Amino acid sequence: SAFVHNLIHGGRLPLFEAQKSGRIARAFLEEQPDDAVPRFQYEDHIAALVNDRLWPDSTRAISELRLTIEYESA
Repeated sequence: SAFVHNLIHGGRLPLFEAQKSGRIARAFLEEQPDDAVPRFQYEDHIAALVNDRLWPDSTRAISELRLTIEYESA
């Protein structure tokens, strides 16, 4: 959740060279390609952390999140 949040919102990722060097143009979430695999509830987890100040429960099953990253190659 934290990595995705930082990519989407341009957060500091000092160890991720592509972000550190400014090669990441943008990152955004997209629709799930496979309805058979549940979507990771990213927004719910972030809301729990930010609004309710509650640490979300651990993930107990397989889920996925489609993230598109537009970047400039090195």
